[in-house]
Amino acid sequence: MGDQENNIQKDNLPEDTGSSSGEELTPHPPAYPRKNMEYLFINARYEKYAGSAYNEELIEKNGIRRFLTLDLYLKDRASIFKNIVTGGHLRPAIFNSLLAAIVISFIYGAVMGFFAGGAQVLYSALKFPIAVVACYFICLPTFYIFSSILSSRYSIAQSMAILLCMTVPAVLLLLGFAPIVWFFSISTGTAGFMFLLHGIVFAIATAFGILYLYDCVGYINYISKGAGDTNMAFLNVWMVIYLTVQCQLLSYLGPFISAGEKMFIFRKGFFTEALKGIF
Repeated sequence: MGDQENNIQKDNLPEDTGSSSGEELTPHPPAYPRKNMEYLFINARYEKYAGSAYNEELIEKNGIRRFLTLDLYLKDRASIFKNIVTGGHLRPAIFNSLLAAIVISFIYGAVMGFFAGGAQVLYSALKFPIAVVACYFICLPTFYIFSSILSSRYSIAQSMAILLCMTVPAVLLLLGFAPIVWFFSISTGTAGFMFLLHGIVFAIATAFGILYLYDCVGYINYISKGAGDTNMAFLNVWMVIYLTVQCQLLSYLGPFISAGEKMFIFRKGFFTEALKGIF
């Protein structure tokens, strides 16, 4: 796939045309001092990403070493972003990231089920990865089609990799909270407290994933210099859609914490009607 031309490769982007004096045109910061500081701060971060080394080796790992890709999400997001721009190793990156998200979701799902114990541990462990991956694929067509209509030039593989920049960091944060949640699951019998704890953990993980996605899209827009940018207003609307679908899926596939009569109940109704049903 690295031999294929990509829509937003830096080498294929149109060059900035010079002014009459021969100087290159550069992005102009907003006139307001506060926004000017934000502009300089954000550009400095993207310039740091652009100047970082591109770690291709970890992206191509196979076998158990494929999970080393997770290390890039935590410590070297510049390599993740650059791989999306160049499109050099998208297939292994997407496969490794999806596999890691499924495994981590399985672990956290099992932790959720420990509160009720018994068969609910297995039920939750199997259902939670389904909710995570199903939401990803349900919302992918909307992101790809509408971003293309709004002049973005991502390939379908690039779109998949971009959305994984929200899914994978979010589940990684869930994994970090898993030991704490497990401890309270086996040491407390208060369902209300566990609902609150999982709600807080989910909110933190989701916020981290959203910020990671915006960082990825911002970097790609910075590199492309206007050639196929993502419309940020659309991304804001899509984010609301994604979060709504995620909550609805969790409600439909729940419960995850309290014991269910069987693995899949498939409760119909909008998720706001029974927030406890999410867990």
